[in-house]
Amino acid sequence: MPADTDAIALLEKLEDFFSGPDLTTAISDFAAAHGAEFHPLPEGAEHPLQWHSRYLEYCGMIERQLEGFLQQHGCTSERLYAACREGDASHTCIEYLLASTEYLAFLQLMLDFQGLSSYEIDEDDPLGLNVDLGGGRPLGGALDGPLEAS
Repeated sequence: MPADTDAIALLEKLEDFFSGPDLTTAISDFAAAHGAEFHPLPEGAEHPLQWHSRYLEYCGMIERQLEGFLQQHGCTSERLYAACREGDASHTCIEYLLASTEYLAFLQLMLDFQGLSSYEIDEDDPLGLNVDLGGGRPLGGALDGPLEAS
């Protein structure tokens, strides 16, 4: 059964919310403040208790942001939940909501953020085109000259 038009409209607003500056800035600020605490662990290793505390802080932050969205749109959490159940795969906000409630997804987000924030740009190659593709042939060189048929 297709989602009703009210549910679709609510999910579209939720899509905008998840990509909007209020939420993305809050997530970025949180990750900037706490991302350095996280690091890859060997398989089977115990996670530090502090990580779970940060996860709970993160969940609280997402919940406060989501409550603001619900108030702004005069919507109840029950209505949002129903809209999500009626939604389809084209609404990535449903995936975002699920990911914000999963501990391992949170850990991956913190590790991804840490990786991005520690990425260094080569001043001689700011676009990263001189990546060695093997055989001493950089990507930048692969883009020079005419294309050859293989």
